[in-house]
Amino acid sequence: MMDKHDRYPHGYRFSRVEQRSWPQLHLVAGPPYSLTHVRNVCRQVYPFVDRIHLRLKAGTSEQGMEWACRLLETGAARPEQLVINGMPEVARYFGAGLHLPEAAPLPAGRLRVTEGRDRVAVGVSVHSPDTAEAKEVLGADYLYFGHVYPSPSKPGLPPRGIEMLKETVARVSIPVIAIGGIDDSRLEEVAESGCAGAAVISALMEAADPGKAAWAMRQAMERYWT
Repeated sequence: MMDKHDRYPHGYRFSRVEQRSWPQLHLVAGPPYSLTHVRNVCRQVYPFVDRIHLRLKAGTSEQGMEWACRLLETGAARPEQLVINGMPEVARYFGAGLHLPEAAPLPAGRLRVTEGRDRVAVGVSVHSPDTAEAKEVLGADYLYFGHVYPSPSKPGLPPRGIEMLKETVARVSIPVIAIGGIDDSRLEEVAESGCAGAAVISALMEAADPGKAAWAMRQAMERYWT
């Protein structure tokens, strides 16, 4: 029987990176880290991660263009790896993936770079199983669920927890990526939820040796998700 993580609705074709067997490892990068730091980390980890999300929450489209150009021009990210958070026009320009916050509407007609080219993936962050179901119906290709554990990027906000992650995974048929407070010590528990992978920030952005840390996470994920 085909596992639900092998089924992808809405006619989306996955790129070479996404054709890798699950699990997926994503890096979310952006302020408060500087562009120089983000570039340096990405140059070390890109062989081991499936997606590099560029997230500039308070940034302008011009800044998004600048950061994306710098990552691509310096070889810090491959074009098929890049995902732009919250800036549809920047994602469209680069033919990159688009990731949206929970409150944002999915783009009408989706994004097409050129006529005849496969559209890019659109992901959405969600914080409950009900919202996950709703975003799947609206056409999201994948979901970020979090924050699962206490996270420095969500100070003072209680985590959703592993049980809610499990419920979310059980209620949708599109891939769910766990995010929030995930490091090496929590990968095994995250894998047991049945999710499609993990997204991290500080585990790689603040690692003493980001490349080594990313390689270790990749090895652990391949073991726990098998």
